[in-house]
Amino acid sequence: MLNLDAMYVEFRDGANMVHGHDLELTMNVFDENELGLVGSLEANDGDDVMPLDIGASISVGYEIKTSQSEVVYTEPSNIHNALANLGGGEEITWEVGDIDDDEDDDYYHNEAWWMEYNYCEWEGDDIYGDDRYYCTSNEDGSEGYDDWWFYCEYYSADMYYCTDDFGQNSDWEFALSNTHYEDGTAPGQDEDDHSHAKMTTP
Repeated sequence: MLNLDAMYVEFRDGANMVHGHDLELTMNVFDENELGLVGSLEANDGDDVMPLDIGASISVGYEIKTSQSEVVYTEPSNIHNALANLGGGEEITWEVGDIDDDEDDDYYHNEAWWMEYNYCEWEGDDIYGDDRYYCTSNEDGSEGYDDWWFYCEYYSADMYYCTDDFGQNSDWEFALSNTHYEDGTAPGQDEDDHSHAKMTTP
C-alpha cells in the first residue's frame, strides 16, 4: 500500500529556464507478505510420518509525516526540456551541488555560466529542437553531439564557449563572433553588440 501526497512548485523565467523549486511531501508505505507450507514427511517404508507446518511472514512500513524543501539553483536549468525530449534508450546526466571555485572559476563570468567544447554547430542536429547549438568534445560532430546550448561563441579552431544564461533566441545563430565570454559582458551590455553580425561557421 502506498499513500503519497505531494505539492511541487517550480520557478521559471521568461526564457522558460528553471531557477528553483519547492516540494512538500507526505508519504506512507506498507507492505506485508506471508508464506505458508503445510504437508508431511514420510519414510520410505511408510511407517514413520512426521507432519510439517511452516509459516513465515514479513512486513515493512515507512512513513514520512511531512517533508519540505526549498531549492534555489546556482544557475538556471533547462533539465525539463532535456527530459521532455529524451528518447528511448538515451541517457542524461544532471548534477546539483556547490561550485568548486578552484575548478570552475574559468567558466563563470559576469553572472553567466559557460562550458567549453571542441566543436559546436547551429542546429547541427534536431533531436532536441531548433534554435540552438549542438556541441561535442569530438573534432567535428561526425560522431554525434554531447549536448546542446542556446548561445555559443567561437574563439579558435577547437574552442567554443557556450551558455544558456542569455535565453533562447534565433538571432544567436550569428553570435559566434561575439566576445561576451572574453569581455565578461552580456548581449545589450556592451556598446558594440555583434549578435546580428553573421559569421561563417569555421
